[in-house]
Amino acid sequence: PTGDDEPVHSYVRKKVLDELKDVLAKKAQSVTQADVVALTALDDAVDDEILVPVDIRERLDMDAKAIAAEAKHPKKVVQSYLRAADLFASNPEGALETKRPAPMTAREWREPHALESGSDDEIASEDDADSEGEGEEEEVEGEEEE
Repeated sequence: PTGDDEPVHSYVRKKVLDELKDVLAKKAQSVTQADVVALTALDDAVDDEILVPVDIRERLDMDAKAIAAEAKHPKKVVQSYLRAADLFASNPEGALETKRPAPMTAREWREPHALESGSDDEIASEDDADSEGEGEEEEVEGEEEE
């Protein structure tokens, strides 16, 4: 649990979210686990597909037992993402629109994530060097290793 009321933003596929909202409103068909996976499978979205921000703090505040129980009921999972979308839209913090996550295409979402995956290695290397001590780090940079 996060223990606070700070927003926790994530993205979902707008097209899938809208389709699932309609399914639940019509009660014509049931929601499946595949629907839940499709909603959050951002890597499966085509480049020009729109992704929308949601505020998932409610989901993160659930205990393990509640999460496990919800996972058995895809409809409940989808309903929690719909509440997350509503919570984001309501902007309870009163944050300026320019400071909030905005909808983006899957291509735009992938670009910073591709950069992050490359920089993780650099950050890990810097962290390793930092843990060796500041003076030693400078000596290591000056030495030639074979």
